[in-house]
Amino acid sequence: MVAKDVTFIGDSFLLRGFTQVGMLIVGVVLLLTKYNWHLIKKQWLVICYFMMLMISILYSPFKTYTFLQVVSLMSAIVFFLGLACYGIKKRTEYLNTFFLV
Repeated sequence: MVAKDVTFIGDSFLLRGFTQVGMLIVGVVLLLTKYNWHLIKKQWLVICYFMMLMISILYSPFKTYTFLQVVSLMSAIVFFLGLACYGIKKRTEYLNTFFLV
């Protein structure tokens, strides 16, 4: 994420798009493979905030720009949720293995 701000390759949104699409893909893959409703349930406030942002697209005079900004923020949120679920699940698996041995 820092590289997109430091380097200049002619288009300021090109590296931003690559990094945020990458974050979105990694986050979605982690959520789909390591999904646990109990872990996602703890993030209800973040999910409600995201839903309110999605609703705000409908009332914006610049729908395309607002949609792109919401998707941009969604990539960071989904990446965070994916890593949080993955980290908690791996820690639980480690503790279960540790206590069984």
